Amino acid sequence: MQIAPAVWKVQNELKKVLKLEQRYVLAVSGGADSLALADAALEHYGELKERLLVCHVEHGIRGAEALADAELVHQFCVERGATFLCCHVDSLAYAKEQGLSLEDAARRLRYEQLRLACLDFGAEAVVTAHQADDQAETVLWKLLRGAGTDGLSGMQTRAKQGKLTLIRPLLTLSRADIEAYCEAKGLKYCMDSTNENLQYTRNRIRRELLPYLEKNF
Repeated sequence: MQIAPAVWKVQNELKKVLKLEQRYVLAVSGGADSLALADAALEHYGELKERLLVCHVEHGIRGAEALADAELVHQFCVERGATFLCCHVDSLAYAKEQGLSLEDAARRLRYEQLRLACLDFGAEAVVTAHQADDQAETVLWKLLRGAGTDGLSGMQTRAKQGKLTLIRPLLTLSRADIEAYCEAKGLKYCMDSTNENLQYTRNRIRRELLPYLEKNF
């Protein structure tokens, strides 16, 4: 049976960094990137998939839409016999309490929940689905914030964030590669409406700045 090029790419990158003897928490939002990650990881682990925990963090921002995303990830896990954990947080209240932007509050709460899940599950690390397009957005975001030479470094495949170890096996792949994987595997994924909100800097970078740079430079 011939494997679609995009499927081979994703599976190959995961095999390079995920060790079958280790336990991992997979951070899965329900979007194309994270579902492709989870699908490939579960396939890679096969009968050892009990060593993987699919963790979905619901940020308390998008109401029914967010709950539908959580249910999509839940059903994805049920169909594959994967272990599923859903964590609910109140990003709005936390942002107000701490004087943070909603985006920053949601990110902090998400990583704290992932850290706790990793600890409870006895996992070696949390695996995220950041890919090459995310990397470009991150570097530009840091540049616009006035980061110096050291601060302009991009995300690493393996890194420490406080007490949490993060693994990002898809950094060499583009968003197009990931979406091609989903199409080849028939994966239904959700679309986060907040990704269209241009009040968030990262969204403006993705929707306005990067297309402008690609077209003109």
